[in-house]
This record gives sequence, C-alpha cells and structure tokens, in this order.
Amino acid sequence: MGTTIELVLWGVDSSLADVVVTELRERADRWERIFSRFRPDSELCRVNHHRGAWVSTSSPFVSVLRVAIEGHSTTEGRFDPTLLDALERLGYDRSFEELHSRGGARFEADARPPFSDRELWEIEIDQDRGAVRLPTGLRVDLGGVAKGAFVDSVDDLVGEMPGAIVDAGGDLRAWGTPGAEDTWRVGVQHPGQLSLDIANLLLPAGESVAIATSSTRSRTWFADGSRQNHLLDPRDGRAVAWSTPSVTTVAATVAAAEIEAKSILVALARGERMPDTTACFVLVAHENGSYETVNPHATVA
Repeated sequence: MGTTIELVLWGVDSSLADVVVTELRERADRWERIFSRFRPDSELCRVNHHRGAWVSTSSPFVSVLRVAIEGHSTTEGRFDPTLLDALERLGYDRSFEELHSRGGARFEADARPPFSDRELWEIEIDQDRGAVRLPTGLRVDLGGVAKGAFVDSVDDLVGEMPGAIVDAGGDLRAWGTPGAEDTWRVGVQHPGQLSLDIANLLLPAGESVAIATSSTRSRTWFADGSRQNHLLDPRDGRAVAWSTPSVTTVAATVAAAEIEAKSILVALARGERMPDTTACFVLVAHENGSYETVNPHATVA
C-alpha cells in the first residue's frame, strides 16, 4: 500500500503481540494482492483489464468498491474512484518509490475529461457471486479508501484488546484505552512544516476512534516542470493546488474519514464553502500554522 503500518498495543503480553503482528502483516500482504494497481496479478488490475466482462473478486474488493461508489454519491462527486486514467496522465503511472528513483514523470497535457457519473453508476456488482463488471473503457483506483478499509478490517484482531492503535500512513484507528489514560492524543501534521504537529486531537478513550488526513504535501512529484500531487479534482482530472489546506476528519470508520477528508479538500481547493459532512469532527490546517475546526466532537490542544 506504499506506506508504513504501525501497531501499538496496551495491556497484552509479548507472545500475543507477536501473533497479532504476524496476522497484521499477512493481512496487509493480502490487501496488497487485492488492491495494488502496480501488481498485474492483483484483483484491481484484473478487474480494470477485463472491463466490460464479469470478473470474480474477493469479498474485501466488493465491499471497498461499494463504499467508494456510495462515497461518490454522498459527497456529490467530490470523491471519485474513477480517476486512474487522469492520475496516470499526470505521471503517477508506477509506484511512488519508482517514480522518485527515475527522477520525474511523463505528462500528457491534453488529458480528456474524467468519466461521467452515468458511467460510474453503470458499474455492476453481483454480491452473491462475488463478481464485478466495469463499463467498457472505465477503470477504477481504490487507493486511499482501500487503505482506510484495511485499518477498519483489523477490528477482529485488536478490537477486544485493552488498548490498540493501527496507523497506516495517517489512516488511524484506536480501540480501548491507552494504558491508564482516559484520552487519546493524536497529532495532526503541520502542512507547512511536515516534521511538526500543528495541533493535537484529544479524543475520549473507551470507544473506537477513526481518523484520516488528506494533504497535497504527502505524495508529490514533478512532471512537465510543475509539481503534481495525487489529489485530483474530478471536474477536470487535474491535481488540486499545492496551497490547498490539509484536512483531518474523525468519522465512524477510517474509510469514511478518508472519503470525507478528500471531499472537503476538493471543495476548499475550488474555493467553495465547507460542504455538509458525515464526519463528526473536521480540522482544516493551513501552511501558515493556523487552523479551524468543524463539528467539534474532539478537543484540540
């Protein structure tokens, strides 16, 4: 998934921790085999390659695809899982590590517009058979929402433990309590000084907490002499402005937090007002060190 996965446990012995680490690693490997767009044998690549035909898939693939399609609807199209062609035209056509090692990327300035909502809703899912059919010509990229769903999926491994955190590159979920503390303290990265936190979220322990952040600073590359990033506006398939504030959300699941963070970031990049959101908390962070919050479910320090 192109990221580091961190596991922190409280109140368990080392032997149990070792078992959880092993199972977490195996699940991460499985997720990679399902959702990677850089592995020709992944389910995602098979579905994209055989668009127009029914393709057998796993239950995680079907579940994440459903979440992505529903997210497109609830965000009025600001979150869009059909931007793979646009990403590749902007140069993100190989793994991020390889992109940097080759020192630049190709760039196609005459990109055609993204697919229409009509084509998105023509995606067919057969839940009983575990099969998916994309419209001819349409490809999907489940990227961030799949990473968020991965973190959500480990509830069966750590959900009953005294305290646990799983963090996959900023897609974070916490269960239980952090030792003797009664509050989760989660740092939010400063968009102008990436080694620092701009704020800390203080969230009540004892309940599951799901957090995600979207930022133009996290995955960038240069193509055709300009800085690109992985967050695209579905209206034109172009990368949103580098100066767009980062957005951190707290929601019922990490997948939902991912979708809401991206939706809000795109709206801000367009100069629109803060959109309606299902997130129970939003923090918008600016490069100058200021921030504002919406739906203050959390305390900020």
